[in-house]
Amino acid sequence: MRKSVLFFLLVLLYCNPSFAQPDFVPGATTVRLSAKTLDLSSDFPYDNPFVLLVYDIPPKTEKAILYFVEGFNIPAHMDSLNTFNRFGDAFYMIIEFSKLFRDEHGHPVRGKYLSPNTAYTFKIVFLDSNNSTISSIQRSNYTRTKLGDYIKPDFGFGYSPHINGTFGFTDAHIYLAAINNDADLGKLKGIGKQILLRTSFYFGISPLTIYYVTKQPINKLTGAGNFVYGVGVRSPFYGWCGENRVSRTILQPMRIVVGEMVFSQNKPDPLVTQSRVKQTFYLGISWDFIIKSLVDPVTKLYLP
Repeated sequence: MRKSVLFFLLVLLYCNPSFAQPDFVPGATTVRLSAKTLDLSSDFPYDNPFVLLVYDIPPKTEKAILYFVEGFNIPAHMDSLNTFNRFGDAFYMIIEFSKLFRDEHGHPVRGKYLSPNTAYTFKIVFLDSNNSTISSIQRSNYTRTKLGDYIKPDFGFGYSPHINGTFGFTDAHIYLAAINNDADLGKLKGIGKQILLRTSFYFGISPLTIYYVTKQPINKLTGAGNFVYGVGVRSPFYGWCGENRVSRTILQPMRIVVGEMVFSQNKPDPLVTQSRVKQTFYLGISWDFIIKSLVDPVTKLYLP
């Protein structure tokens, strides 16, 4: 019984293009579109290539072409068309660079990916074997962001020369621009955008002091640990030290942090038991703590 159910699920996965998909660009998100209901599986991602996979296409369709613009209006005349690739009973296109996009006047928009919190409109025309139009669909969608796109947690280790100490910490980094974790920072253009997507302000807790050398013991400021805050630089080496798969996996989630640790320390007078609050400068290194990437492998074991 279990084998027959498993076989049925595999057949369904293979035959239904809304579930199956080809091996696309690493890190690219797949947005599925029903040509019948115009339902999208998600909003368009920003700052990163994505794949538009169209299924429920009209009968006798042999080719599909795409118009894609920033804004809500498709120009009456466009100077180029972009052809979908065939995948079983569906079509797909990798939406990668802005050479595909046109503004509302039909002019090319170059030098960027899709922007956060921006409206985009696409029109898809379905053609038969004679290049005659069967039908067309049109839909607008936003690249929406949420609060979690501006706040990113991480964990790492710091060193303070003043106390000659090493400690662990976990932080919440606050950015002035929305962060797409899948976006390849090595391919983003523009100094201003690089600064916005790499620089953050953070605060957090240091629950673990690994080693320190001071005359007076260092005590935890609270039951959870010592308070830390400062400035972080995301992916300081990636993009300048290679952009292969290994460096992207290791270097892109990395941060260099500069900050202060606030801790409690007893006064040097042995007759005085009262502690005092002090702070010390430190340098550190940290990595993104993406909860979804840790939870996904577990949920896939228990969810259908």
